[in-house]
Amino acid sequence: MQHHLLAILALCATPIIANAQQYELIDISGGNLYSLAYAINNSGQIAGESSDGEINFAFRWDNLTGMTSLFLSDTLGFGINNEGQVTIPKGPMIWDAATGNTLLHSLESNPNGSCSAWDINDNNLVAGSCQDENSHQVAVAWNGSGYAIKINDIPQSDYATARSLNNNGQIIGRFKSGANYNGFVTNGSGEFTEIISPEGSAYPEAINEAGDVVGYGKAISQPQAFLWTKTNGFMNLGTLSGSSKSCALDINASGQIVGSSGQIYDCGESSSGGRAVIWENGILYDLNDLVVSGLSDGDSLNVAWGINDSGQITGIGRIGGKTTAYLLNPIEDPVQPNSCATTPFVLLSFTGLVGFCRRFGRSYKKCLH
Repeated sequence: MQHHLLAILALCATPIIANAQQYELIDISGGNLYSLAYAINNSGQIAGESSDGEINFAFRWDNLTGMTSLFLSDTLGFGINNEGQVTIPKGPMIWDAATGNTLLHSLESNPNGSCSAWDINDNNLVAGSCQDENSHQVAVAWNGSGYAIKINDIPQSDYATARSLNNNGQIIGRFKSGANYNGFVTNGSGEFTEIISPEGSAYPEAINEAGDVVGYGKAISQPQAFLWTKTNGFMNLGTLSGSSKSCALDINASGQIVGSSGQIYDCGESSSGGRAVIWENGILYDLNDLVVSGLSDGDSLNVAWGINDSGQITGIGRIGGKTTAYLLNPIEDPVQPNSCATTPFVLLSFTGLVGFCRRFGRSYKKCLH
């Protein structure tokens, strides 16, 4: 019985925000020197990078097998689809559990040009960038046919990249326009929309199945998280109180958005000045305030990189003194603030039981068990 009481007391010692989702934290680092998580699919599989102190390597993590090295040094896993395939920007390559690593080819017009692969959808369409025959970086897609295919809908520019995509084949990214970068959404078949930020430049990071886009606008060194929809256009999502910076890095089918806010230098970094956040129903929450188990004193969640359609979240934090990849699982029956109002009555009942045990000479421990 005392174990249940201690659990209640520990939970009630944690500040609880009314009507907010609560989470349990899982450290997925596997005890490595450091680990960074960038994406999560609907099965809860996570892609990222880690180091065992000797080599840095790309990984895929799942709840059954833990962290699986993708057998490549000095690489990272950045995107993951619902089949568990992982994009490795350097190479670039796709990792598959059945076939291992598959190299993605450059543009046919510049077969030796360098490329990067950032994301993959469930139809094996991959988004990224390659150098063209003029050594300009252009946005490309791979569809399994071999060579990268240039996305021609984008206005002429000496820099462009595709960053992410959904299962409807909509691709997002950015291109240089004058002194700034504008975002874009395209289906590769002539339907092209620019995303222009009033902050100066727009850096789209993720798109959901509804075509809603999140990212950050940037003027000098002040990133501001945004949500863009076809209906409402560009919307600034704001920052945590006391901060002037924020970044939105992923959005799920329910419209939940995750990212970071705080004293951050660049979006997505694991700086201790950043706080992992979630925007839900128009409200911005610090995820550190919503974790009710697994987060100790001195630990912090610095950035949330990914969220799946079940609401599981992954990202980077400082846990146990190390830079660590984490998983947040939503708690199905969250404790509400008024639940802790009953704690004094629990204490009184516990005290009364102790008195009963002592009065009749029973062993304290045996009585309480």
